[in-house]
Amino acid sequence: MGLNCEVVKREASSFIRFALIVCVVALSGCGDSPEVRKQKFLARGNVNIREGNDDQALYYFHQALAIDSCFASALNNIGTVHFKSRRFDEALKYYSRAIECDASFLDPYFNRANALIKSRNYQAALLDLAYVIQQRPDTAIAYFTRGLAQSRLRKDDDAIESFLRAASIDTSMATDSQVNIAAVKIQMKKYDDAEQLLRKSLRRN
Repeated sequence: MGLNCEVVKREASSFIRFALIVCVVALSGCGDSPEVRKQKFLARGNVNIREGNDDQALYYFHQALAIDSCFASALNNIGTVHFKSRRFDEALKYYSRAIECDASFLDPYFNRANALIKSRNYQAALLDLAYVIQQRPDTAIAYFTRGLAQSRLRKDDDAIESFLRAASIDTSMATDSQVNIAAVKIQMKKYDDAEQLLRKSLRRN
């Protein structure tokens, strides 16, 4: 039986089209710069954090680090995954690496302060929060978190001032600030003041 040249031509043509498609796809992937690729991995990781897929998020953040080992956003977000799982020592390690890589990036300072509070290292947390407040003095949550650390250290008046400052910047934090001020008043054995604040908070909410 003779060779069917038309069939061979059709198959060759199909193979060439397939090969061209593969080349285009490969080239389009290779066309992304390292910066674009690491940002894509970061975005995928962020989506997985929001969806609660922490292991998948870690995979994407580490892929970004494979491109840039000093990618502060990926390091910070890995720290956050560990923080959510209460692995505070691991979280602190990644937050600190993020700060080493980009000292101007404020997120890991604030996040590290929260991890330090969970680790009961309140004084170190205050140093990070002081830096955040120095750079962005209108950050209500930084004052609120500073109040938490100060209350643990029994710096009661300072804690009250921090909670009041947080509430003055962001009124949505007024109730939480009031409740925490009441807790400080209880520490100070000012029970009547604490009761009044709690009643006010109940009326507010």
